[in-house]
Amino acid sequence: MNIGVYGDSISRYDPNQEWNFVSLLKKEFDANIVHSGIPHCSEERILFNLKKTKKLDTAIIFHAAPYHIFMPSWNKDVSNIDKTTFDRKYTARNWVESMWGTDFKEHDFYIDFFENVPNGACLQLLEYYNIHFENYTDAFIKWQDGDSSEIKQALLDQVRIASDDEKFYQELWTAFELTRKYMYHPDLQLNRYYGALMQIDSYLHNKKIPCVHFFSKDQWYPSWYTITSGPVDLSMRELYKDNSQYNIGYQQSANAMNAEGNKIIFDKIKELLATSSTIP
Repeated sequence: MNIGVYGDSISRYDPNQEWNFVSLLKKEFDANIVHSGIPHCSEERILFNLKKTKKLDTAIIFHAAPYHIFMPSWNKDVSNIDKTTFDRKYTARNWVESMWGTDFKEHDFYIDFFENVPNGACLQLLEYYNIHFENYTDAFIKWQDGDSSEIKQALLDQVRIASDDEKFYQELWTAFELTRKYMYHPDLQLNRYYGALMQIDSYLHNKKIPCVHFFSKDQWYPSWYTITSGPVDLSMRELYKDNSQYNIGYQQSANAMNAEGNKIIFDKIKELLATSSTIP
């Protein structure tokens, strides 16, 4: 049995995490996982990858947000409204260089350089890079006790990633600005989104592929359209939120969900598949 899971970060899969809901599906149905999700996945990418998947027996679809834009030349999609995400990739590096007048790209080992960064500045940099206490508990405790090397290493790992991506992100944001100036309209974006959603439903319906659809905000989807290819669920959306009790962050979980949250999703998928008589 071949199972494809499509959507954004909630549908990401790490085969080493046995409690991930995709791992649970794999074990339950003795299945091959032929697709899993990516960060910021767009509805158009779901359609694109769904049609590329060969010998698909069951599809689990976590439908995307309408503001996510398909980036076929990249391994994930992006939002067209969140410049902070782009700025975070290079603002902190520029801030550090302006503060010390040093191009730290020249340093083979960054730790010595960051030993001069005061704790207050470290906190600001950690905020830039979204490094949370709960994901680095031991490192923060060591920092509090006077050993800052581990938390600075975590920060520097993020800075290295940001430095490598800096030119790409700057070009990408420029491209978005020009696109929005000359070729963008919110109604056009929504029409493309609706078109992809309906094609996903039509493709699964006509191919007779057993499937389950998970949706988020009601207002994202046309009230005049009804999904025909499989059962629909809206109850799981609260589990995805950053402030959910099940969210433990991407440092600890491929889809940021803890074992309990993944089990809830797995049970819901089984329940929905049973209502459409698709469980073998």
